[in-house]
Amino acid sequence: AFLVEGKSTMSEPVKRLQIKEIECRGLRSADFLTKNDVYVVFKAGSKKVKTKYISGGGKNVKFKDVLELYVSDAELQAGIDFTAYDYDVGPDPDDLLGVGKLIHLVDLKQSVGVPRQFDTHLMYKGKQRGQATCIVTLTYPGGDGPKPSQQQLGQAGAQIFNQAMGMQQQQQQQQPAMQQQ
Repeated sequence: AFLVEGKSTMSEPVKRLQIKEIECRGLRSADFLTKNDVYVVFKAGSKKVKTKYISGGGKNVKFKDVLELYVSDAELQAGIDFTAYDYDVGPDPDDLLGVGKLIHLVDLKQSVGVPRQFDTHLMYKGKQRGQATCIVTLTYPGGDGPKPSQQQLGQAGAQIFNQAMGMQQQQQQQQPAMQQQ
């Protein structure tokens, strides 16, 4: 896996995206006599990471790579470009198989450390030429990110927390009564 680090401002902690379980389905065939040798590039602003290519991967491929991409809030908001290529040996450029975009990544800030699946259609020359999925997890390197608040727990989480605290208080009140007997 390749690693590209971004820079952070003092007011905004940098976010690390872990991208794994990358899969492409229904890709177009770029080679006439052989199967596609597929690799994928993820790009956020000027930063990018890519998978290793899968020789003879064909139209449906699953990557074992685990990639990391460091992004800002603005890059999360803008989304990440997802581009699939067919690797070619020689001076000719690699063939484009399809382009998509991972969107709604800013939602990951509500569930830091929780993996989430993202899907995108892959387009080529204005037509849908496949689909892609991957699992993305947002973390803050060094624990620099915001700490979870009770509001982030959601209604169900807050209810469970309050029940647990109520039970703990009841047990503490019962212990002195038992000791007096």
